[in-house]
Amino acid sequence: MPIKRVRRLVRWSMVWLVLTSAMVCLDAGVWVFHLDGPIRPVANVANMLTAPGRMVLRALVGGGARVDILWIIVVNAVSWAVYLLTLWGATAIWRRMVSSNGDGAAATTDTSRRAFLAKGGLGVAGFGLSAAPAYATVAEPWDLQVDRITVPIRDLPPELDGMRVVQISDTHMGPRIPRSFIASAVERAIGLRPDLVALTGDYACISEAYIADAVEVLAPLVGAARFGVVGVLGNHDHWLNGPRIAQLMSDLGIRMIDNDRVFLSPGGMSDECAPDALCIAGLGDLIGDTVRPDRAFRAIPDGTPRLALAHHPDTAELPEFAPGIAPRVDLMLCGHTHGGQVKLPFLGTPAIPSDYGDKYASGMVQGPSCRVFVSKGVGMSILPVRFRVPPEINLITLVRA
Repeated sequence: MPIKRVRRLVRWSMVWLVLTSAMVCLDAGVWVFHLDGPIRPVANVANMLTAPGRMVLRALVGGGARVDILWIIVVNAVSWAVYLLTLWGATAIWRRMVSSNGDGAAATTDTSRRAFLAKGGLGVAGFGLSAAPAYATVAEPWDLQVDRITVPIRDLPPELDGMRVVQISDTHMGPRIPRSFIASAVERAIGLRPDLVALTGDYACISEAYIADAVEVLAPLVGAARFGVVGVLGNHDHWLNGPRIAQLMSDLGIRMIDNDRVFLSPGGMSDECAPDALCIAGLGDLIGDTVRPDRAFRAIPDGTPRLALAHHPDTAELPEFAPGIAPRVDLMLCGHTHGGQVKLPFLGTPAIPSDYGDKYASGMVQGPSCRVFVSKGVGMSILPVRFRVPPEINLITLVRA
């Protein structure tokens, strides 16, 4: 092998080793040692860049997200090998393009022009390919919005007219979402002066190690709302340890209502229905639990208005909610989809975790028998990116219809 080629191979190998080592340190710092602060957004970029390695290893050995150091080393090594081999191939093609034509002055001029165009094209492509993911990882996921809507409710008691419900969904505390960001969302929620806080699931992600913090960070909400805080569990909560999360939430003072209900009246929250009450019913998660409308809507007078909490919006499409047999639901509050996290120009949202496509991506939707409001949520899942789908908390003002 020519000495020049050996030197080039050594240089590429050193670049691969340095990049792999640096990204392993970032990944391990967050995923293994739970470091917080500014390292989180940077580590999210590193984690997103491991997609090629994760896809290769999952195809070979299966399994979901892993947090052990060996897995982190291997996925980074494979990913950066893929990137550098791709760059090496593109560089080889570019060299061949700019040096393969003719001779003489005219050929030299033509070659220089082609070299300039090739470099310019690679530069523009490289900037575009790096700028958009960087923005989607470092900037938009932390640009928390407040989405405000007003919803007319039939039979809403006059004393509850103008009631302010703040919905917080999909905080996903874990390696991708730091406690500090969720704490800022809680502060924003308190600043909205809620009468009720509704939590619609997926509080922790990836590891049980995050459960205690994921619950504790919600504590300031408990004393901030007139009627308190109600919540249901999401699929990630059930995958980690649903009973433990529910117990910790209850110990904190959050009323968990999975397949259960409570009543709000001017006198406060109660298990008994007063004549001037609003029912808040919770449904078990569609993926991790059993949905029991018969329990959630038991013994409720027909004239009592009802809000339902359900983590997964596809709940509204269950046979139990078909027109004609569905229990009365004036509004169902859901999360789960994160708005798809990515919305591309002209192409829309590539992936929505719903069997009904874009229908339940986000916002107010008319289900088969009731209105469904889907929050884009606070955190992220699968990939640490948001593009044209910023995180949000929701202020829902209920008025008499």
